Amino acid sequence: MGFSSIQIFIKRPPFRVINNSGVLAQIQRGLTTHIGTENFSQAVQIFWQPDYLQAQGWQSQLDF
Repeated sequence: MGFSSIQIFIKRPPFRVINNSGVLAQIQRGLTTHIGTENFSQAVQIFWQPDYLQAQGWQSQLDF
């Protein structure tokens, strides 16, 4: 079974965050807050679902 690029990013993040103040940590907090979940993996999966983007308006979500 193949993995999508999103699944690979979630399971094997290319960057390590040393502390909670780095840019990647800020992105993670921003996305989890935007989606309304504390779980980053879940937030990424929800955000990139076509149904979610269509319901929320894909342009406004990409502008986020």
